[in-house]
Amino acid sequence: MTAAIFICLSTLLGLAIERSFGFSKNSWIKLSFALIIGNLLSTWGVYILSAFVGFNMISVLSVGVILLFLAVRFMSVSSFKSPDFSMSHVQAYLCMVIMPFFIFGMWERADGSVMFIGNYNDMAYHMSMISSFIEKMDFPPANLQSAGDALRYHYLVNFNSAILMRCGMPLLYSVIIPQILYSFALVNILYHFCKTMLKTETAVFFSSTLIIMGHTGFFNILFALVGFPVTHTPLKLSSWLSVREEMLRPFYNFLDVIINLFHPQRPFLFGFPLALIILSAASKELIKEDDADYDNLFMISLFTGLMPLFHIHSFFIVCPIIVIMFLYMCSDKKRAFIALSPLLLGVFQIVFLFSGLKPSYYAGFDVHKLGGGLNEIKPLNSEIIARVIFWIRAGGAVLTTGLLSVFLYFRRYKESSIAMGRKNVFLIVSLAVTFSFFLLINFYRFSPAWGDSNKFFFYFDLILSLFVGIQLSNMFKNGNIVKKTAAVLIITLVAVLPFSTEFHIIFTKPKSVLFSAGDRITARWIKSNTAKDSIFLTSNSVIHFVPSIGARAVVDGAYNWEVGYDKPGKRDDVGKIYLTGDPELIKKYNITYILVSQYELDSLSVKYDKLARYRLVYDASIDGHSFKIYDVK
Repeated sequence: MTAAIFICLSTLLGLAIERSFGFSKNSWIKLSFALIIGNLLSTWGVYILSAFVGFNMISVLSVGVILLFLAVRFMSVSSFKSPDFSMSHVQAYLCMVIMPFFIFGMWERADGSVMFIGNYNDMAYHMSMISSFIEKMDFPPANLQSAGDALRYHYLVNFNSAILMRCGMPLLYSVIIPQILYSFALVNILYHFCKTMLKTETAVFFSSTLIIMGHTGFFNILFALVGFPVTHTPLKLSSWLSVREEMLRPFYNFLDVIINLFHPQRPFLFGFPLALIILSAASKELIKEDDADYDNLFMISLFTGLMPLFHIHSFFIVCPIIVIMFLYMCSDKKRAFIALSPLLLGVFQIVFLFSGLKPSYYAGFDVHKLGGGLNEIKPLNSEIIARVIFWIRAGGAVLTTGLLSVFLYFRRYKESSIAMGRKNVFLIVSLAVTFSFFLLINFYRFSPAWGDSNKFFFYFDLILSLFVGIQLSNMFKNGNIVKKTAAVLIITLVAVLPFSTEFHIIFTKPKSVLFSAGDRITARWIKSNTAKDSIFLTSNSVIHFVPSIGARAVVDGAYNWEVGYDKPGKRDDVGKIYLTGDPELIKKYNITYILVSQYELDSLSVKYDKLARYRLVYDASIDGHSFKIYDVK
């Protein structure tokens, strides 16, 4: 109940801010704005207060009282009069396309197992952050995946879930409920952004369909058919699975945006709608006939300045667009800089996020050396041709149709960009910034896993999809029957067909286990019978119950290489301990317990006789799987 009250109070604050903003007349879009902005501000409020008084009910309730006061202060009865709850056909269609992945994406089975469909593997990693806030109460939180390290990550979405847990909500539902709420916000804010820029429902339909459904599938199948298969097995069009494998490899991070961006990456699920709110509000201020509202500009830059600890990639995209647009809009540069002053908040967060020690492999100008599709096909031994081929496949329909649409759009204009109208100025600036990041990620890795740059690429996709929406809408509305048919055929082949194929596969294939009943039973024992500062030796499985739901640190957990916590020799030492029980290595990593479960047996060689020198404190067989914990202290 307390968690539900906190969500409601956060949303009320968001509605109060929306009332002064006048973001939209549609109640669903108002509510979506309120969910994102209300949680942005309330989460920051609890986080700042917790840094001084600790993360406890005092800090949560204090912010709750402030939320209630602010909501009552700025709301009025008139705010709720004559609500417009109508939903356009495109809004309803986007709900049906996007939200099933989140409503039915993860659930608890009767036997206690946690099941999922789609791509919820990363959720175990995010749960470890939530558990760290709840159990450790450190600021910054301890990295449970790498004992002894503090977490440097855009983690405030997970802290928001930790707030709900502190209010009494179970861990699983503190993840699922926000996922559903934010997916609802994503639907409506994406629709609002496209409608603000494109005006017509037809253009919004084409644009939003392409950005959500247009991906690598169509082009990967084409490459397979002309002799460049992406797997070692021949293409079998009679098999749905074979088609999916052809669509999928080797560009996992560039496939369907719902299951590869929004499903597993909680910060992006929140950060993307937040970015669209900021860009929509900025464009609205830009196209006003009278002068921009400086109060609104200040709030827009405040939202931007609070973004990095929610999602740093979105901040890097939105910040330069906002700075350029504000300086363009404001004739009084002094007032413009005052309006931009909240962006300094973002600078402090960037410094914090990059203050941790990063290994030499973490980032660099070495994209040309990577595999994973970049060097698969190298005709005429040309790096440029190889890169073009890579992006045709990895960029998919949005990139190819988008670049053509940009060319066709601007070919119509001979005047300067200023004469083209303020909306076009916004499009040009957004296109220039996102294209700059697209060029940059062709040379520079922002993290060890180069595929993580797909968030930057997706913003370029977003802007390109607007131009495609304009072109296809013009063909459909103003053309003859041939052009109308061509517009429908294009969006069907490059977006609807590949997406429908994957949608069918995901919802009909066998469901996956996130945590088994045995995992959860053992995790409960760990939380009840071990000290909070205990360090466990485990495998480094992406999904592992000890850091995620057991809330205990492990020596070498998931994604340590990808986020810069990998230390030389650590992985080899873990393997040696399971083979030898070496007490010197145990002392080196200050290990308290050694776990042997199916996770360890699947990826490591375990010598039980070498571990027998230590006291066995937990020995259970659940659903045919063995769980053993040795106390090495």
